[in-house]
Amino acid sequence: MLTDAAKDVSKRIEHAYKTAYEVSLQGISESEFQSFDRLLEKVYENLHSRESER
Repeated sequence: MLTDAAKDVSKRIEHAYKTAYEVSLQGISESEFQSFDRLLEKVYENLHSRESER
């Protein structure tokens, strides 16, 4: 359970996240976003596989 102060901070963080998300995706189509998401997944997999090789 969160305190009232923590609830306030949580709401502010959520608002900041939503705003940043909306701003960062302006002018990016759904297909561009999907391509970007696939590329990030590949990068993650590449990095993760390198870590497991150690």
